[in-house]
Amino acid sequence: MKRLLKIVVCLIACIICFGLTGCFGTSNNNGSGQSSVENDYIELTIDNYDYYLTIDDSVVSNFTAASTRFYCHRVTIYGALSGIYSDCVLHYKYNGNEMEVKLNVAGYATFDYTVSSGRLVYTRVSGKIYL
Repeated sequence: MKRLLKIVVCLIACIICFGLTGCFGTSNNNGSGQSSVENDYIELTIDNYDYYLTIDDSVVSNFTAASTRFYCHRVTIYGALSGIYSDCVLHYKYNGNEMEVKLNVAGYATFDYTVSSGRLVYTRVSGKIYL
């Protein structure tokens, strides 16, 4: 009986040792010290930002000053993907100056601006979305 118990225990130990090496023995290392999952990202550019970001530009109020009608806008930006938005910045022209808005890690930001006509024009976009 002891001999049978030893064989069963050894068999279970072998199954555990060799069976778990498949879980712990492999690596996603691509030789650069970073796993391949860390290298899966999307680079945000001026050509693709509107695909990966949802931008809501709404007029929230208006007023008249010096016979000119002004419109107050609220811009809300949402990340359209589940991922980590890293160093994502949108640059835009406002009153002749280039301004920027930085997104948080979820791809979210909000800001306000006031104009007499038109909407913002985004000039540059940078950052990465890690999947």
